[in-house]
Amino acid sequence: MAKNKIVQLQTTSSELSKEPIENEIKLLKLSPQNKCSKSYYENRSLGLYVGIQASNNSVNITTSHGSDEFVTIVEGTVSIKNNINGKAETANKGESFVIPKGYDYQWQQSTDLITFQLTYQAPIESLSRSEKYENVFFIDEKNETPWQNTSDGYKKKVEYQSQNKNFTAGVWQGGHFKTGLIAFPYNEFILVKSGCLICTDAQESKIVVNIGEALFVPQGANCSWESQGEISLHFVQVKAD
Repeated sequence: MAKNKIVQLQTTSSELSKEPIENEIKLLKLSPQNKCSKSYYENRSLGLYVGIQASNNSVNITTSHGSDEFVTIVEGTVSIKNNINGKAETANKGESFVIPKGYDYQWQQSTDLITFQLTYQAPIESLSRSEKYENVFFIDEKNETPWQNTSDGYKKKVEYQSQNKNFTAGVWQGGHFKTGLIAFPYNEFILVKSGCLICTDAQESKIVVNIGEALFVPQGANCSWESQGEISLHFVQVKAD
């Protein structure tokens, strides 16, 4: 496969039969129309996995989470119950959240469920008692997390960061913008919540990402960006040590 090329993933049988891209510099689009479980990207040395998960039956799982995981509910509803304090949180269609590493919980779903997922398995590190989490972290434009001004004149709020600070999730918002070619210094997952985002690679191949669609940009990709009007994004950035 050619490097640095934008790839729009399709739910054809030939596409679904392919192995996940491993350590290759490609832009990957995830769409709600992709209704089959599929791993699209793997970087095993970094512990990074990106894909779509589809489940069409009732699921009730109790587990202690071994990774930091970003999830967007594309279809369905799930309840996440903390096994320590008994608190249950419900995530509905269109909502994003992070299950932090070390979280002890019960995953309950009684309906069909489709999710975008990014999993980051950091090198083994212990969790002190003070770092045990009592809830999942919802990525939400309207919560009380303060906004920060960015160096390019827009704004963001960071709503979760891993203990080693290599995994960061939050919200980014801005007006119309257009950039030149940028070499990405980290891996980034981008979910469009409002507006439209256009990404163009070094070979001038374009990919348009609309509301409810997501784009994964691996570290080292070269691309330019343009938005159409006001835009709001949920993002995850994963950096190497």
